[in-house]
Amino acid sequence: MPFKKYKTEAERIEAHRAASRASYQKHYWKRRAARKARDQEFQAKKFNYKAGLECWNPECNFNGADNPKKLEFHHMNPDHKRFSPFKATTWAAFMKEVRKCVPLCKDCHISIEKWKHENGRANTHLEPTPF
Repeated sequence: MPFKKYKTEAERIEAHRAASRASYQKHYWKRRAARKARDQEFQAKKFNYKAGLECWNPECNFNGADNPKKLEFHHMNPDHKRFSPFKATTWAAFMKEVRKCVPLCKDCHISIEKWKHENGRANTHLEPTPF
């Protein structure tokens, strides 16, 4: 089938845009469902990863398997922080950011942040530990 001949370049561009819009609308729900499935699988993978961790505080007995939602990641050195690990969109980016962190339960994380701010160490890495 030969290519359609257009009178002007603008006419060709507009026809291409119209075809692209039609294709986008035709496949929108299929792409959306695939994206949702991918996102749910990634969330489950992160949830299962957290379930295998324990709180870094030796005085705390919290285990991620008890309630993975209460386990958080604390950046030991804020200078190395690029983003929150849970804002990652790929497993590699998630793991790269998690390697810079220590796992803490929500209560221990709050106490560390409170201690850092009370002692004027809000923007420094965590030494000595408040435990």
